[in-house]
Amino acid sequence: MYEETTFIPCERGQLPPGPWLVFAPHPDDETFGLGGTLLLAREAGIAAHVVVVTDGAAGGSGTDLVERREAETRAVGEALGLASLTFWRQPDRGGPLPAALMDELHRLLRGFRSSTHPTSQAPASVFFPSPFEPNPDHRACAAFVWDGLVSYGYRGQAFSYEISVQGPVDRLIDITAVAARKRELMAMYLSQLDQNAYVERLDALNRSRSWSLPMDATHAEGLCRWPDLRGRLADRLRERLSRYWQPDALPGTVPQAWWQRLFGGSG
Repeated sequence: MYEETTFIPCERGQLPPGPWLVFAPHPDDETFGLGGTLLLAREAGIAAHVVVVTDGAAGGSGTDLVERREAETRAVGEALGLASLTFWRQPDRGGPLPAALMDELHRLLRGFRSSTHPTSQAPASVFFPSPFEPNPDHRACAAFVWDGLVSYGYRGQAFSYEISVQGPVDRLIDITAVAARKRELMAMYLSQLDQNAYVERLDALNRSRSWSLPMDATHAEGLCRWPDLRGRLADRLRERLSRYWQPDALPGTVPQAWWQRLFGGSG
């Protein structure tokens, strides 16, 4: 049987190379999922560009909800020191993203210009939500970005990140030093605090993510690198899941027909 290190890191992971391009499904997911990592990126001088995909209209109440959520994200983005913040304003829970957005995604992959970097800098690392997230917008965002990376022929590093639940990861970023600051930033999303106990529950998720790290690590955020940017995301997901099942090591417990239906091959 595979050892634990096949499924979860036991050492602190390095920050991916910059610049970064981060796709957040809703106005807050960049902080809920990657807030600690983004704070560490700012300290390390890594430029982070964030794209908020949907307008967040389904996550609360009030006629000005979209405007309030966007204003909150701008304030948090300033605190995070983001290099740029872009709002695509797609319908919240609107299903698959329109194909017309693919050209915009490709434009972002070609690079960014800013006052500090007048020449175009292509992102060295791209982040999208874990395809194992339960929220449909999170999964739609993951699928769309994946298709964009594949169709563009992206040659940088691609990572999925956790927002609300744990999924497969192969890199843990120790955010212990900035965990308190992340809680403060999450609390700036006032429009969301009556929807869920986000600050407490996501802090608990970060706490639980540190269990395989050294004892002095109290909080971590999980990343999963996807090195094979070819073909369908579904095929890459099957490859990830197949690590958890070894029918040759569990004789008689996993029927071959079941294995073939789930993973598309024999054990």
